[in-house]
Amino acid sequence: IFMKNENINFLFCIVFLIFSIKNSLTANDFYDYPLYYIVDACDITTQRIDPNEVSQEEMLEGREKYSICMNFIMALSTTLNSRCLSSEKKKLSPEEAFTYADLSEVHTTQDLIKEVVSYAKKNSHFNNQIAWLHASKAISQKWPCKKFFD
Repeated sequence: IFMKNENINFLFCIVFLIFSIKNSLTANDFYDYPLYYIVDACDITTQRIDPNEVSQEEMLEGREKYSICMNFIMALSTTLNSRCLSSEKKKLSPEEAFTYADLSEVHTTQDLIKEVVSYAKKNSHFNNQIAWLHASKAISQKWPCKKFFD
């Protein structure tokens, strides 16, 4: 009987862990971030930090920012690219066009990050607005979904 309860507890823990990870990686988590928050988090990707010269607290803060940036960029780029690849060829309105991007020629996340950061710097009046909207606009302008423009 003890072994059976232990197995059930183990399975419960595994299922809980899977659902926790799945829920933490969904794009919905990033809808409300302002653009300046993402740009601030992504600035860490351009820095070279010597672990011997910073405190453990600064190192953990840097790791947190890196995680926020990469999760945001990966969720956004995956969403934009999958919409482009899976959609039927149709005419898109300008409002719809920036939720599709063909990222088949993009080989690094750093390219995507640079595009979002440069967009934010050129359009600083959008810094308090929703990052998802403006980052998708920046990426789709640079890499539009070719499927709709052939």
